[in-house]
Amino acid sequence: MRTGTLKAYLARLHREIECALWAMLLAGVLFFVVFVAPEIPAAQRRAAAAEALQFMSQSSQYCEKWGFPHGSLRHAACMQDLKQFRTEIEAKFSDEMVP
Repeated sequence: MRTGTLKAYLARLHREIECALWAMLLAGVLFFVVFVAPEIPAAQRRAAAAEALQFMSQSSQYCEKWGFPHGSLRHAACMQDLKQFRTEIEAKFSDEMVP
């Protein structure tokens, strides 16, 4: 009789643990949907803006290093050339990524 009681106890414990795990999964999914997912587009925009700012800063440093003082027409042309160069490289890599 003791074996039957132990089996019943373990079966009940298994069901309760399984129920708790499902509840935790549901809570995690709800948390993601309510709090994390809505912030993803804003985080992507912030990352893109930070990357663009970093690119502009690096480009400006290169143009100044090459002898084009900040604010001059040659500096602006250099910045535009570097921007076009980057756009072409990004297009090349994106074309290579598509099978």
